[in-house]
Amino acid sequence: IEFELGNINPGETKNITFDATITEDILNTDIILNEALITSDNLPDQTVSTQFPVVVPNQPNLNTSSKICKKKGTDTNCDVAGLTAGNDVTYTINVTNTGESDAFNVKVSDTFDASRLRNITNINPNGSLDENTANINWDLGTVKVGDTVTLTFDATIKDTIKNGDIIVNKALITADDLPDQEVMVDFPVGIVLTETPRSGGATIALLLVLIAGGIGGYYYYKKHNKIGKSFVPDRTSESK
Repeated sequence: IEFELGNINPGETKNITFDATITEDILNTDIILNEALITSDNLPDQTVSTQFPVVVPNQPNLNTSSKICKKKGTDTNCDVAGLTAGNDVTYTINVTNTGESDAFNVKVSDTFDASRLRNITNINPNGSLDENTANINWDLGTVKVGDTVTLTFDATIKDTIKNGDIIVNKALITADDLPDQEVMVDFPVGIVLTETPRSGGATIALLLVLIAGGIGGYYYYKKHNKIGKSFVPDRTSESK
């Protein structure tokens, strides 16, 4: 749709509207995107856009499915556990149907990082492990309205890992007449990330520990080491 607006004076706004009808073959949770390109003789091109998800009545909905990673045997998330080589982790995938009808032919394909993870075990419920493609596949069949199917497996971090490496794990969820859903989780190796309430960002807790340790060590050194005392101004004598 093209509109010729002519000249627009400083402080002036010109509104453009049009109506549209969503087609009948739309899938639940499909995203409808609309973009508009604005051009002018003396300005760079501008693109404005809007988008929204579609909720189709009486359809299944798997878009609230999720994935988490925990240090094995604990309730500690992998991204705050300070994990390193040889540590075991447990991945959990929750496939949830929050729609208004059952989801059919639901399948999950998990792709793990074979360059950083080994010893894939305890796959529950039983899925097919393909180590050549680094995939675990589950055929869940029907997921009823309101149901959540939980999938888990364990893995060990390889000895070749380096501090700061990011281990990424993705799972693709598919079903009849639904758009594919991807859930993902990742975590850094050897670095502890903690939330900072003021900024909502992340700080490296390990760095804080090192700084605190350095301050304490310097205080002890200055108090007990004779060399440290040599730097004190106007020192008149050195105790034996």
